[in-house]
Amino acid sequence: MDSSLPPGLSEPVVAVGNRFRIYYVPERKRAFRLEGGVPGRMLDFFRLERNALRRAIVLADPDVVHAHWAYEFALAR
Repeated sequence: MDSSLPPGLSEPVVAVGNRFRIYYVPERKRAFRLEGGVPGRMLDFFRLERNALRRAIVLADPDVVHAHWAYEFALAR
């Protein structure tokens, strides 16, 4: 997740190397306050972030998904 990406980004940014592929998805900068008319991520329980992560997971089609934090990462699947 990258807060420098625009919140309305429809597809993840993908970095590809010899033996890896990394998917970057947007993350809102603020937890509660509005920024540019977009609500903070906690106000809708990370909806934008979860949807972006879900899209990246579908595109990556991994065998295993592991999440350290349940609120946005594990709920995306």
